Amino acid sequence: MNTESIEVKFISTVQGLSGIKDLNPKPSKTFIPQWFKDMPYGHMKEGSDHLYGLKTAKMCPALPETFSQGYVIPMWADTVLKFDSVTGAWTWVNSSSDVFKWDVHLPNQLLEHVPEKVSFNGVSASFIFKAICPWRLVTPPGYSVMQLPMFYHFNKNFSVLPGVIHTDIHHEINQQVLYHGDGKELFIRRGEPFVQYIPYKRLDTTFLVSDATEDETKDFTSKNLDLYTSFEGNYLRKKRQQHD
Repeated sequence: MNTESIEVKFISTVQGLSGIKDLNPKPSKTFIPQWFKDMPYGHMKEGSDHLYGLKTAKMCPALPETFSQGYVIPMWADTVLKFDSVTGAWTWVNSSSDVFKWDVHLPNQLLEHVPEKVSFNGVSASFIFKAICPWRLVTPPGYSVMQLPMFYHFNKNFSVLPGVIHTDIHHEINQQVLYHGDGKELFIRRGEPFVQYIPYKRLDTTFLVSDATEDETKDFTSKNLDLYTSFEGNYLRKKRQQHD
């Protein structure tokens, strides 16, 4: 199956940054979390090479596909963020503060307007910092990007807010960063996976809501049988066939 290929450009506004490979944007698959790599595909009977019984999330289409999509920008410098909700004081410092800057989104710009206190992994978010990102992102005409947090890394210190940017006309990607905690110094290490960008083609779509027809029911049943008659499942097999 033929797929459309496009070029996504990450352009540094800081001379020399693109020459530091550890700090360059990379395909998302470069940053698959270790816990997912260590997860088995499922249970194996002793002395057998075949999976049986319960399969793990590693066999689920959604997670592996998420880890394979788009690109990740790693943090470009060791950075410490701090906010005190009592005094309202906020500070940031990084290892190259004369080169890399941060700003903030004040509470009345967003957090004061959300219906409930924002939390992530049980840790509340009390402030929003804004990274002045040294990268510009350029996509071809008609293409945008989804900005996503590194959700499956389960970082309790910070998370980037999701959003969409038409990077064919606007190339700044200054990330809004939820600060989790109150009064604590939160350290973001240089090279740590920071934010994921998934390019996509903007399309006009319509949608239909309906019950399954008799033919659709037969098709779904057949596909389910094809899936469940193999220990390994057939999603990856079908995906390979699609590209053959």
